[in-house]
Amino acid sequence: MTNQQGQGLILIVLLSTFLTTASLIWYIRRRNKPLEYIEVGKVCKICIHPIKSCGGVYVQKAECTDRGIKAGELRDRKWMLVDKDNKYLVAKNEPSVALIKTSLSDDAHHLVLSAKGHPSIQVPLSPNRNAELVKAKLHESIVYGYDCGEEACMWISNVIKSNKTYRMIVHDGCVQGRKFKDHPVWKERFTGKEKALYQYMTQFHVNSIASLDELNHRMEEPLGLQQFRGNITVTGSNAFAEDHWTMLKIGSASFYRTHDCGRCPITMIDRENGKLGQAEPLRTLRKFRMLDKSHPDSKFQKSPVFGVNFNLLTKGNIEVGDTVYAVLQ
Repeated sequence: MTNQQGQGLILIVLLSTFLTTASLIWYIRRRNKPLEYIEVGKVCKICIHPIKSCGGVYVQKAECTDRGIKAGELRDRKWMLVDKDNKYLVAKNEPSVALIKTSLSDDAHHLVLSAKGHPSIQVPLSPNRNAELVKAKLHESIVYGYDCGEEACMWISNVIKSNKTYRMIVHDGCVQGRKFKDHPVWKERFTGKEKALYQYMTQFHVNSIASLDELNHRMEEPLGLQQFRGNITVTGSNAFAEDHWTMLKIGSASFYRTHDCGRCPITMIDRENGKLGQAEPLRTLRKFRMLDKSHPDSKFQKSPVFGVNFNLLTKGNIEVGDTVYAVLQ
């Protein structure tokens, strides 16, 4: 090997070492780079659905906890209806459950149940721990809750008018709730440490006014927000911008995205007359909101997506008017 060749080889080795080191430094810096949050809109609605499948309660401010959204003792999906076999009520089979509206009593200690043509009743926000502790089945999970008594059972049965009798159970912090890790499709998105009450997919569902407006523009009969039963609604974003939000900061709370929300027949229930529709909004959504098979969330088969599911990252408080910041995908 000539002296010139030796010098060339040394130069190549040094250049290769430099590029490798530079690449490693770039990767480390990129990996440790702080997340970039940008403003994407503002909170315009906060909704708590106290009883699974029933009407929601809009609140001005709320606390975001590891068991879901709450305002005082009013918690999201804290109550659930079960049949005589302690299986949860499936709303598409009992669409009249949508007739049950909920609100907070004047003394803020009771949940008020009301329905057109029926006198309202109240149930305590705090569970009666001397009542029967019911072991119930919610999808793939075993959950527990305290029975809310005969008055609630009779009232619910009169409203639903089913050939089944339904009882209401209420969750308490000391009993087991829904385990998202039990879900056969989405279990890899969860660590197993997540806590829940009677929520199905995640503790928090986020959607936007612009997305609803875009859907309604494509339909003959417009729908309201309650049709999609979200917790946090954002205004000021573009339609379906939420598809690309991987992390959120709102108020003092933060969240991370788990997956898009596949919509089921419960969205077809007319929440004013308690009847199941035949097509909308699923028919229209399927025309432009089906995921491509290459999409990591494309596990919904015939279900279109609308809205996004989030889990809690940091506990905190949120309020209508808060700015929403997101990390984009």
